[in-house]
Amino acid sequence: GANLGGQAQHSALSGFSSANDIRREMQKVISLDEGFMSGSAYMALARVDLEIPPVMGGDPKRAVELLEKGLKFGENNAPLRYYLAQGYLKLKRNEDARKQLETILNMQPDPNYVPEHNDAVEKARQLMQKV
Repeated sequence: GANLGGQAQHSALSGFSSANDIRREMQKVISLDEGFMSGSAYMALARVDLEIPPVMGGDPKRAVELLEKGLKFGENNAPLRYYLAQGYLKLKRNEDARKQLETILNMQPDPNYVPEHNDAVEKARQLMQKV
């Protein structure tokens, strides 16, 4: 599933055609270990819904629901919170987005995920300017 997601980031056509495969693989991960990597399977599912246009099957509301479930397993997952903020913005929930971004900016990084944390912090700073 992660490999398919990586491919999808490089090509819109690949992304659209891989969406169902990514969903299937991430659902399998969740069925085996719902909290895998601090809710990262929920994050991967949600990214599909955030990045694919609604006419192609994307759904920001479903993305937010998935990310909120993932947050139960990943309170310290800065990338998950970043995508949750993006989802909130798409749903015009600006105050909720701001809260997520502020949380990211005040979090201490998990020692196992410092590069991912730092990337989320940088993206959160940029997104905060738009909120």
